[in-house]
Amino acid sequence: MDTRPANKDLPRKELQNLIQKKVLRRGTDAGYEDLERDEWIFDFKTIVLNPEHLALITDALWEEISDMDAFQLGGLESASIPLITALVIKARQEGKRVNGFYIRKSRKKVPLFKQIEGGMNNDPVVLVDDILNTGNGIRKQIAVLDRLGKKVFRIAVIVRYREKDAYPKLRERAIELRSVFAADDFSLPLISKKQPSEDPYRVRLLFAAHKASFRYVAPKSTPALAEGRLYFGTDAGVFYAIDATTGEVAWSIRMGLDAKSKSIFSSPLVYKDIVVFGSYDGKLYALDRASGKPKWTFSDCEWIGSSPAAAPDLDLIFIGLEHGLPGHHGSLVALYAETGEKKWEYRTPAFTHASPLYIQEHAQVCCGGNEGVLRLFDAATGSLLWQFETEGGASYEGCGGFSAGDIKLSPAYDGETDSVVFCSMDGWMYSVRRADGVLRFRVPTEFPDTDIRIGIFGKPLVSGENIIFGGLDKCVYCYNKRTGEQVWRQKTGGRIFASPIVVNNRVFIGSNDGKLYELSKQTGKAISTTQFSERITNEAVYDGKETLYVTTHANEIYTLALNSGVIQQ
Repeated sequence: MDTRPANKDLPRKELQNLIQKKVLRRGTDAGYEDLERDEWIFDFKTIVLNPEHLALITDALWEEISDMDAFQLGGLESASIPLITALVIKARQEGKRVNGFYIRKSRKKVPLFKQIEGGMNNDPVVLVDDILNTGNGIRKQIAVLDRLGKKVFRIAVIVRYREKDAYPKLRERAIELRSVFAADDFSLPLISKKQPSEDPYRVRLLFAAHKASFRYVAPKSTPALAEGRLYFGTDAGVFYAIDATTGEVAWSIRMGLDAKSKSIFSSPLVYKDIVVFGSYDGKLYALDRASGKPKWTFSDCEWIGSSPAAAPDLDLIFIGLEHGLPGHHGSLVALYAETGEKKWEYRTPAFTHASPLYIQEHAQVCCGGNEGVLRLFDAATGSLLWQFETEGGASYEGCGGFSAGDIKLSPAYDGETDSVVFCSMDGWMYSVRRADGVLRFRVPTEFPDTDIRIGIFGKPLVSGENIIFGGLDKCVYCYNKRTGEQVWRQKTGGRIFASPIVVNNRVFIGSNDGKLYELSKQTGKAISTTQFSERITNEAVYDGKETLYVTTHANEIYTLALNSGVIQQ
């Protein structure tokens, strides 16, 4: 039942006029030239810190929530912060018991890595904001609060852009939506349908590791799936084998940490009866995958962030190493899989965080490094066959472990074009001939109207006729693998560290906004988004049937049931 006072027309009309004059902005207004002429936005930042204007807004929002006696007020930075502050003060004046908090768009970098500022209690949660358009910010807040066991009771906003039926997830969760105004109060059209689909799949938390670290935003240990088990490492230095259906721990083993609290970023390799992975304690571990008991360890460096690759025909394992010696920060090694004994090593000037790729049909191994150079080797002997220097690598001075052309993850190989493709932090995706390392083409991330290139951390995926990858410019790209022509580009809501996978002609890729994006492989059009509470920096893992395993930056593993949602492409 709506118990709001009926006689509030005068202050409401005053606020409506204020919004019409000072908040509603169009592409024809000075300072808003980035909008198309027929586009519009509500820019409350122009008035929300003016005391008289904030008082009007506060009184209007208070009418939407004052029927409750005890509750918590929260919202997403930054627009909600002045609203929450003013409403908490108003609540005290009115004799209500109200607690305030706000949710950070991303965790604080240092030193506490908080996601929520302000304490929380067990009272019902009311979320407030200036506008409600797509609902993406609300979805993120609900996901964060769900993870903490806090239920959202109501959402109150100043202006709602869409029809109420455009937010079906709120109705499904029995979350009440109230708004002071809707877009049609300003002679603007309300949007009735919502695309892409939101959270269409059944999601289940399978496992959450203890003591996740939020200090480093990068891909961490992507689980390896084998015979009903998931194998993966965590920030706390614990490596797990868990049941892929129940999440029950089969076994675990603890590793060491380096001085900066890094531990297992390496994605494990399941090879025969062992699982192999590196750790920032400077060791490569080979464990019996049934019991977790060590088979052998290799220690000839200070740190390992690289992920191993195997050559089954040679019975060798390759891994990148990181050393503390100036001028000799990295190397690639080949080890005998049975014993861990070193067969050969190639030393490089910068850290080798990148992971190797074994090209079995040519018995060659390829790996990049932080000096911005990709190298191809004879896998059996370690003989260097060629090296390719990136644009960013050309500026490397040899005095540190990093360059503008860092190659962070592994390359990909396409047998049809006999090409090696890889990404660099200089903002280019390169395709080179495998036979001689000659450049075929390179394609950039795009920053409109400039020649600035935003880095690419993830690895590319060759799928059919296309190469697909995500960049730190928040975009997913698809290029023709033969011509280098762009097929499509799709923007997401956050920087992309994750690498893509393709399932049933659909691209799945995570983003720093905490969403897993499902895109049409043909057009790049967003089919669905699934919201999680933390960044997704790892690629998803597909079981080949109906389940995706999605790892968050907080060392959580979720299952996503692809057979639980009906998606129209």
